[in-house]
Amino acid sequence: MTPEMIDSEILDIEGCKINLAHLNKVFFPESLITKGDIIKYYQKVAPQALFYYENRPLTVTRAPDGIQGQIFTQKQIPTFYPDWIDRCELAKKDGKITHILLNKEATFVYLANQGCITFHLGLSKVDKINYPDRLIFDLDPSSDASSLDSIALLKFVAIKVRELAHSLNLESFIQTTGSRGFHIYIPLDQTSSFEDVHNFAKKFATYLSKTYPEKITIEQRIADRGNKIFIDYARNSYGLNSVAPYTIRTKENAPIATPLWWEELEDKSINSQSFNIKNIFTRLKVVKNPWVAIKTQSYSLKNRKYARLNFF
Repeated sequence: MTPEMIDSEILDIEGCKINLAHLNKVFFPESLITKGDIIKYYQKVAPQALFYYENRPLTVTRAPDGIQGQIFTQKQIPTFYPDWIDRCELAKKDGKITHILLNKEATFVYLANQGCITFHLGLSKVDKINYPDRLIFDLDPSSDASSLDSIALLKFVAIKVRELAHSLNLESFIQTTGSRGFHIYIPLDQTSSFEDVHNFAKKFATYLSKTYPEKITIEQRIADRGNKIFIDYARNSYGLNSVAPYTIRTKENAPIATPLWWEELEDKSINSQSFNIKNIFTRLKVVKNPWVAIKTQSYSLKNRKYARLNFF
């Protein structure tokens, strides 16, 4: 992607020193994207991405030898990571786990240097870890995600999710996943537990699947979904996560999960992999943050007007 560069470098970002190595290693062989390109991307996007990442437990997808090598998920911060990386210790079923908090530009660069390509964020923040401030619906095509029919159906379902949310006086925010579908988020006020949020999301998705039975499914078994759009509500659970805005996916061309304005769904060229490491900054130069209001809007699911809706 970029001209040949030096293969190693020591970078100092606000006093945090990072020994960059193997910068010319090709991570995406068909698109010739190198480890150095990944590091440069995350350093450049960090000021905008931090808006979404701060104080959320981080899970990473690592591919230290590129996307044709071993790819694995990592939650526990390794012991050799420097002290300047923020972290939080959280309970899990059989003990505790220490997650990274991606709170500074240097952390983006350090993790990219470790071969971390994709970042996943918790749905709650460390200040109230058991009370999520995000509700998520993961929309996933059951058939060929790249076909025009699947893309059109995916957008139809996304709009129906938004319309139902609006009928409950809830604003929602959408992003491409950089993979197969869209993620839709509703900001919460951290007063409902994961169990309550999960139950609400299940009722919400069930209602849509019954209203549009030929188009929407909540079946967990892939074999039972047919050609419908699967609405995954089960991510709304403690310890689970979702793909972070502006993270790279481990697919050729390095597609990027990208927040959208709802109106952009009208553009037939927009799909789940429309934006990638080669074109994202062209977009960011001209498109203002579609999620600028997500931190100023938050909703309670305890309000009676949600609980008493007769279709729930």
